[in-house]
Amino acid sequence: MNSSNFSKIEQQDLSLFSDSISSDDFKVSSNQLRSKQKENKPHKETTSPDYLGHRKRVLNKIIEKGANALTDEELVEFLLMRVIPQRDVKPFMKALFRRFNTLHGIISADPLELQQVNGIKETGIALFKCIQSACERITAPTLKKGSILKYWDEMIDFCRIKLGSENIEHTMAIYLDHTLRVKAISELHRGTNNRTAIYPREILRDALNTNAHAVVLCHNHPSGSAYPSQADRIMTNEIKDILNQAGIRLEDHIILAQDGLFSFKMCGLLKQRLQPFNQGKTSFTLVDEPDEKNKINAE
Repeated sequence: MNSSNFSKIEQQDLSLFSDSISSDDFKVSSNQLRSKQKENKPHKETTSPDYLGHRKRVLNKIIEKGANALTDEELVEFLLMRVIPQRDVKPFMKALFRRFNTLHGIISADPLELQQVNGIKETGIALFKCIQSACERITAPTLKKGSILKYWDEMIDFCRIKLGSENIEHTMAIYLDHTLRVKAISELHRGTNNRTAIYPREILRDALNTNAHAVVLCHNHPSGSAYPSQADRIMTNEIKDILNQAGIRLEDHIILAQDGLFSFKMCGLLKQRLQPFNQGKTSFTLVDEPDEKNKINAE
């Protein structure tokens, strides 16, 4: 067979093959191939992370009902959202409350202690400290030399702002005239994490020097309950008696702690003696007694 005859046979075979498979068959095959490739291709994640929906719900709650509608936990979450934009902040919020217990405890915590909470970085610490400073600037000017107390809550708020964030015992006295105008505010003593010293005659001296008619005493219990210790009660009697001898009244003794505050005045305990008078004592060491659970029974 010569080459020309072979070429003719080959062309005939190819023509038969091409006639048996139409162009439509090729289209179907290619479409099937592309469909198969799509099936094998991994799907891209199109759903948003759950925490984005939670952030939107918290934001809508603020817009619709106001920030006061937020719980303390939601408020801390919202603050953390401002400084941690790409992660779920709920675990960080829970860690903060486990360590510092309350919203006030978180906002007023020492920066070094905040750094020890996993996930809390410099920007979060700076935000908490700015909020603390804003609270102090809003509240503190209502009680300064020359200002007049219109509501006793102002005194309570001022003491809470000034001493509530202290991690050591700190004692302060506020001297008032007969119209409840502030004559002076003095820091009496800074102690340790559970004790401080007070000298009643120093309080009397400052009261006389400022021509005060009343004195408010305030100190904190950083690690314990707000209920007065035995030393607190004895010292309160001593100061009240020394001031009374000069015609000056002890208006209140406020104790601050993480679980709240205790006011001798609001509990009616300045009208009578709590403990026998302790003659001849010139100073007292106030000791925070965190294990004391019994309420005071005035004698």
